[in-house]
Amino acid sequence: MTAAAAGLEHVLLSNGRMIRSLILPLAIRSLLVAIVIAGILCVLLAPVQLLQGEPAVAATLAESSAPFAWSGQPPESSDFFDQASCSAAHTCDVFRVKVDVSKQYRLLHPDFALAVRISWDGSENDFDLYLNRDGRIIKRSSRWHTDSEEVHFLRPANGVYEIFVHAAGVDPGTVYRAQATLMESAVD
Repeated sequence: MTAAAAGLEHVLLSNGRMIRSLILPLAIRSLLVAIVIAGILCVLLAPVQLLQGEPAVAATLAESSAPFAWSGQPPESSDFFDQASCSAAHTCDVFRVKVDVSKQYRLLHPDFALAVRISWDGSENDFDLYLNRDGRIIKRSSRWHTDSEEVHFLRPANGVYEIFVHAAGVDPGTVYRAQATLMESAVD
């Protein structure tokens, strides 16, 4: 081997060691930084994804379920109901119920219904009631000068339903009481 070849081999070997000693740790550090950044983004963006995901179900109604009851007090009133914005505008409360009924129950009670009722003190206050499925209103009750609203939805399919309680014209601090249940038979 000539002196030039030996010198070239020495330079290549020492550069190879130098490359391994400098570039490999740099690549590992870059990978670790990328993992940390990805982790931070996941932590920051996960709540946004959860908020945009499927909303939580408040109750499941099955053939043996007790009625689901709740109460509320929307802080604002509005004559206009818009299901897309009323929750953010604080003019309605939204509750999600899941209907989970067996085929046998459906055969034994062919006219069963999902029944939702709200009531409050004083007919001078006005709440409205909306039942929503798959982004559209399927039942509503919006009478004036009453102290209650009620809807019955015959033979509901299994799945999630949204119940909107809208404060159409209420005095501040007015509380409503609500109940959702399955009825074995109902008149629509």
